[in-house]
Amino acid sequence: MAMAGVGAEKLKGNETHREYRYFQSWLDHAALLAERFYRECDDDPFAYNETASVSLLCSAAMASGQLALAEFTQEKRGIGRGRRYVRGRWDMWMGTDRFHCGLEFKQIKTRFTADRLEQVMAAAVRCAAAIEKTHTDRRLGCLIATPRGEGAMHRRALANLKAFAQECDYAWRIDAGDGHCRTFLFFRYV
Repeated sequence: MAMAGVGAEKLKGNETHREYRYFQSWLDHAALLAERFYRECDDDPFAYNETASVSLLCSAAMASGQLALAEFTQEKRGIGRGRRYVRGRWDMWMGTDRFHCGLEFKQIKTRFTADRLEQVMAAAVRCAAAIEKTHTDRRLGCLIATPRGEGAMHRRALANLKAFAQECDYAWRIDAGDGHCRTFLFFRYV
């Protein structure tokens, strides 16, 4: 199935948790789709924005045998003390008859400092916390980081991303082969 150099490398995560099995297969499929996109279109599907990245991740979830839906309207908890339900939007839902999760994403492409990574991840977790907990087994804030470039600045960014992985519940690096489409995905439970 996997081509040489194409796959999702786990940086952090508990392999005994059920979501690990689903996530590893899902992200391996994401790497295969990114590689195919690069090979056929000479382009990185993670290089655009959050919406484009989530659409690829949704397709990968389906390819891995799960059901998935991206960018859909669903009730969420509002802001404030009473936290009434409001009309909201989930970034992605994926699951099977045994397990499902609600995912809220943020994506960054520059300035991979420890403070910024934490700030953007915290925003993703706040969005995931607005998903009503009775609607899904797990709610996760997710950060997509797409470092590009070369040199000392790029090496610093990679070091910061690898260090940040240890602050998350799960983290993977997707490599679509030959150094194309290198993307980091970080997950944190609500």
